[in-house]
Amino acid sequence: MVVDMSAINVPVAVLARRARPIVERIIWCTVSTVGPDGTPRSRLMHPVWWWDRESPAALVSARPTPLKRAHLAANPFVSCYYWDPDHDTVAIDAVAEWVPERGRAAAWEAVKSVAAPVGFDPVVIWPGGPNSDDCSFLRFTAHRIIVTPAGGDGLRWLASPRRRGRAAKPVDASDREQPTRQRGHRLRRGLAELRRDLADVPAGSAQPRLSGYPLTRLP
Repeated sequence: MVVDMSAINVPVAVLARRARPIVERIIWCTVSTVGPDGTPRSRLMHPVWWWDRESPAALVSARPTPLKRAHLAANPFVSCYYWDPDHDTVAIDAVAEWVPERGRAAAWEAVKSVAAPVGFDPVVIWPGGPNSDDCSFLRFTAHRIIVTPAGGDGLRWLASPRRRGRAAKPVDASDREQPTRQRGHRLRRGLAELRRDLADVPAGSAQPRLSGYPLTRLP
């Protein structure tokens, strides 16, 4: 038996409306990387996401351990997974890169500027400030996000190939549109709600109009 786990493709603004409340409620997520030998490793991390841009992006406090450096040097792709006991989930695939030393203080201030518990003051990790020996930050740039509310239909956003950069790749079978006969009932259930969301998106704009985060330029 094949189970249809397809999701409905939506603009980033609509996706952000659904994903952001779940992410900001859960805060911490599992982040998985893959090493040079193909072995995966997962850990809990606290990304601080900015949703008001063409591709959602996050800053993540991360000590530059040899394992993290080796994994990201071999494969910069990460997979973030948010889950709560109500079974609301958000999966975010992103490209990770280390914030250069010259941008460390700006990353520190950007994370600190977001109200807790979504943001936080990195001094709790590094009392010596951004110049601490093991202080470092990662920047995540999302290229694929799927949000699935408990008992509801999944919504998916994919970055354009231009924005995906190294993440651009042929669309696999799970991302192709399914035949109408297989997916029609899912589309019909979600159509009215999606129309309400889309009506709030300014014409010709790919940017969500969301409040709460300062429009800080990520370092």
